[in-house]
Amino acid sequence: MTAARIIIWRHGRTEWNVVSRFQGQADIPLDEMGQSQAARAAEVLAGFRPTDLYSSDLSRCYQTAATLAERTGLEIITDKRLREIHVGSWEGLLGEEVRSADPELAHRLWAGEDVRRSPTGESPSEVAERMFEVLTEIAEAAEDHSTVVVVSHGLSGRAGFRTAPG
Repeated sequence: MTAARIIIWRHGRTEWNVVSRFQGQADIPLDEMGQSQAARAAEVLAGFRPTDLYSSDLSRCYQTAATLAERTGLEIITDKRLREIHVGSWEGLLGEEVRSADPELAHRLWAGEDVRRSPTGESPSEVAERMFEVLTEIAEAAEDHSTVVVVSHGLSGRAGFRTAPG
């Protein structure tokens, strides 16, 4: 079996998004604007008649997925492999703090290189590997010709999109 369509949906805004604080896998909830964004997007996504709903286990994604679950009656299936990139010791830091702490690594990061987020974090290619794995499993578990919604994060969602099966 294989899904006909996988929709990768990034969570709504958080307070940390507003100030450009590295969230990584910190469990930060949606702010009021993020809740509103999720509700508006859920209205549109419900029109695709999804058959399955997956989410990162972090609250900002789960809250986003819940807005669609309320409209469709779908159960939210969580998977921690859908989490954002692990930023290690950068978690909670502002971009300027990262630039000050490690200017060379920060320069490489903002130049788009495939670098680890801090010495203890992940690289985008590592995230892409885990996203490919989980999206492949999700696609193969779905009914033929179905639509599946997957709620994830900014970088992990982009990595998943680039590596998604099909």
